[in-house]
Amino acid sequence: MPSTEKINIVREIKEEFEGINGLVLADFKGLSVPEQEELRKKVFKEGGNARVIKNTFLSKAFEGSKIADLDAHLINNTIVFTSKSDILGLLKVISAFSKNHEKFILKGGFLDGKTFDREGILAMAMLPSRKELLAQITGGMNSMIGGFVGLLNGIMTKFLGTLEAIEKKKGE
Repeated sequence: MPSTEKINIVREIKEEFEGINGLVLADFKGLSVPEQEELRKKVFKEGGNARVIKNTFLSKAFEGSKIADLDAHLINNTIVFTSKSDILGLLKVISAFSKNHEKFILKGGFLDGKTFDREGILAMAMLPSRKELLAQITGGMNSMIGGFVGLLNGIMTKFLGTLEAIEKKKGE
Protein backbone atom coordinates (compact mmCIF):
# COMPACT_ATOMS: atom_id res chain seq x y z
CA MET A 1 0.00 0.00 0.00
CA PRO A 2 1.55 3.31 -1.06
CA SER A 3 2.07 5.91 1.60
CA THR A 4 0.28 9.26 1.61
CA GLU A 5 3.59 10.98 0.91
CA LYS A 6 4.17 8.93 -2.26
CA ILE A 7 0.60 9.51 -3.44
CA ASN A 8 1.10 13.26 -2.95
CA ILE A 9 4.36 13.19 -4.90
CA VAL A 10 2.68 11.42 -7.85
CA ARG A 11 -0.23 13.89 -7.73
CA GLU A 12 2.23 16.80 -7.72
CA ILE A 13 4.03 15.35 -10.76
CA LYS A 14 0.72 14.91 -12.62
CA GLU A 15 -0.22 18.52 -11.87
CA GLU A 16 3.18 19.68 -13.12
CA PHE A 17 2.64 17.80 -16.40
CA GLU A 18 -0.73 19.49 -17.04
CA GLY A 19 -0.46 22.22 -19.64
CA ILE A 20 3.02 21.35 -20.89
CA ASN A 21 3.88 21.36 -24.60
CA GLY A 22 6.17 18.41 -24.22
CA LEU A 23 8.72 16.64 -22.10
CA VAL A 24 12.10 15.03 -22.60
CA LEU A 25 13.68 12.26 -20.55
CA ALA A 26 17.45 11.96 -20.19
CA ASP A 27 20.03 10.01 -18.21
CA PHE A 28 22.38 12.34 -16.36
CA LYS A 29 24.54 9.71 -14.61
CA GLY A 30 28.17 10.80 -14.60
CA LEU A 31 27.54 14.52 -14.94
CA SER A 32 29.21 16.65 -12.31
CA VAL A 33 27.12 18.99 -10.17
CA PRO A 34 28.47 22.10 -11.96
CA GLU A 35 27.56 20.53 -15.32
CA GLN A 36 24.05 19.79 -14.05
CA GLU A 37 23.69 23.35 -12.79
CA GLU A 38 24.90 24.72 -16.14
CA LEU A 39 22.24 22.63 -17.91
CA ARG A 40 19.50 23.69 -15.51
CA LYS A 41 20.36 27.37 -16.02
CA LYS A 42 20.24 27.00 -19.81
CA VAL A 43 16.93 25.15 -19.62
CA PHE A 44 15.44 27.74 -17.26
CA LYS A 45 16.62 30.55 -19.56
CA GLU A 46 14.59 28.91 -22.38
CA GLY A 47 11.48 28.85 -20.20
CA GLY A 48 11.79 25.17 -19.35
CA ASN A 49 12.05 23.17 -16.17
CA ALA A 50 14.42 20.36 -15.20
CA ARG A 51 13.62 17.93 -12.42
CA VAL A 52 15.05 14.61 -11.29
CA ILE A 53 12.19 12.20 -10.60
CA LYS A 54 12.22 8.56 -9.57
CA ASN A 55 11.21 6.24 -12.40
CA THR A 56 8.48 4.58 -10.32
CA PHE A 57 6.89 7.96 -9.61
CA LEU A 58 7.07 8.87 -13.31
CA SER A 59 5.47 5.59 -14.32
CA LYS A 60 2.59 6.17 -11.91
CA ALA A 61 2.22 9.79 -13.05
CA PHE A 62 2.01 8.69 -16.71
CA GLU A 63 -0.85 6.29 -15.95
CA GLY A 64 -4.16 7.72 -17.13
CA SER A 65 -2.56 10.80 -18.69
CA LYS A 66 -2.06 11.90 -22.28
CA ILE A 67 1.62 11.00 -21.94
CA ALA A 68 2.00 7.41 -23.05
CA ASP A 69 4.54 4.80 -24.12
CA LEU A 70 7.46 6.23 -22.17
CA ASP A 71 7.80 3.40 -19.64
CA ALA A 72 10.45 1.75 -21.83
CA HIS A 73 12.65 4.83 -21.29
CA LEU A 74 12.33 4.75 -17.51
CA ILE A 75 15.62 3.05 -16.72
CA ASN A 76 18.69 4.26 -14.82
CA ASN A 77 18.73 7.87 -13.61
CA THR A 78 16.10 10.11 -15.12
CA ILE A 79 15.92 13.86 -15.38
CA VAL A 80 12.71 15.27 -16.86
CA PHE A 81 12.68 18.46 -18.91
CA THR A 82 9.34 20.17 -19.45
CA SER A 83 8.20 23.33 -21.15
CA LYS A 84 4.93 25.22 -21.12
CA SER A 85 6.05 27.62 -23.85
CA ASP A 86 8.68 26.92 -26.52
CA ILE A 87 9.49 23.21 -26.50
CA LEU A 88 11.64 23.47 -29.65
CA GLY A 89 13.89 26.05 -28.01
CA LEU A 90 14.24 23.71 -25.05
CA LEU A 91 15.06 20.80 -27.37
CA LYS A 92 17.82 22.82 -29.01
CA VAL A 93 19.44 23.54 -25.63
CA ILE A 94 19.22 19.92 -24.49
CA SER A 95 20.44 18.59 -27.85
CA ALA A 96 23.44 20.94 -27.90
CA PHE A 97 24.29 19.98 -24.33
CA SER A 98 24.13 16.27 -25.17
CA LYS A 99 26.55 16.76 -28.08
CA ASN A 100 29.10 18.38 -25.75
CA HIS A 101 28.66 15.93 -22.84
CA GLU A 102 28.94 12.23 -23.64
CA LYS A 103 27.63 11.18 -20.24
CA PHE A 104 24.35 13.03 -20.79
CA ILE A 105 22.12 10.66 -22.78
CA LEU A 106 18.75 11.57 -24.20
CA LYS A 107 16.25 8.75 -23.72
CA GLY A 108 13.05 9.92 -25.39
CA GLY A 109 10.23 12.36 -25.11
CA PHE A 110 6.63 13.28 -25.66
CA LEU A 111 5.73 16.17 -27.98
CA ASP A 112 2.39 17.15 -29.49
CA GLY A 113 0.71 13.91 -28.47
CA LYS A 114 3.44 11.65 -29.89
CA THR A 115 6.20 9.65 -28.28
CA PHE A 116 9.72 10.02 -29.68
CA ASP A 117 12.91 8.08 -29.12
CA ARG A 118 16.38 9.65 -28.90
CA GLU A 119 16.73 10.04 -32.68
CA GLY A 120 13.28 11.62 -32.93
CA ILE A 121 14.14 14.14 -30.23
CA LEU A 122 17.38 15.06 -32.02
CA ALA A 123 15.49 15.43 -35.31
CA MET A 124 12.89 17.68 -33.69
CA ALA A 125 15.69 19.81 -32.22
CA MET A 126 16.83 20.64 -35.75
CA LEU A 127 13.51 22.37 -36.53
CA PRO A 128 13.43 26.15 -36.12
CA SER A 129 12.22 27.33 -32.72
CA ARG A 130 9.32 29.73 -32.21
CA LYS A 131 11.75 32.64 -31.82
CA GLU A 132 13.55 31.73 -35.05
CA LEU A 133 10.26 31.40 -36.97
CA LEU A 134 9.08 34.78 -35.68
CA ALA A 135 12.39 36.33 -36.73
CA GLN A 136 12.05 34.83 -40.22
CA ILE A 137 8.48 36.11 -40.55
CA THR A 138 9.47 39.56 -39.30
CA GLY A 139 12.43 39.67 -41.68
CA GLY A 140 10.20 38.70 -44.60
CA MET A 141 7.65 41.36 -43.70
CA ASN A 142 10.37 44.01 -43.35
CA SER A 143 11.69 43.03 -46.77
CA MET A 144 8.24 43.34 -48.34
CA ILE A 145 7.58 46.69 -46.66
CA GLY A 146 11.01 47.97 -47.72
CA GLY A 147 10.31 46.92 -51.30
CA PHE A 148 6.92 48.66 -51.23
CA VAL A 149 8.45 51.87 -49.85
CA GLY A 150 11.12 51.72 -52.55
CA LEU A 151 8.45 51.31 -55.21
CA LEU A 152 6.49 54.30 -53.88
CA ASN A 153 9.68 56.34 -53.71
CA GLY A 154 10.41 55.51 -57.35
CA ILE A 155 6.92 56.56 -58.43
CA MET A 156 7.21 59.84 -56.51
CA THR A 157 10.64 60.52 -58.00
CA LYS A 158 9.35 59.96 -61.55
CA PHE A 159 6.30 62.12 -60.84
CA LEU A 160 8.46 64.97 -59.52
CA GLY A 161 10.81 64.60 -62.47
CA THR A 162 7.86 64.84 -64.84
CA LEU A 163 6.56 67.96 -63.06
CA GLU A 164 10.01 69.59 -63.30
CA ALA A 165 10.23 68.78 -67.00
CA ILE A 166 6.78 70.31 -67.61
CA GLU A 167 7.79 73.40 -65.59
CA LYS A 168 11.00 73.83 -67.61
CA LYS A 169 9.14 73.42 -70.87
CA LYS A 170 6.60 76.10 -69.90
CA GLY A 171 9.42 78.38 -68.78
CA GLU A 172 11.08 78.31 -72.20
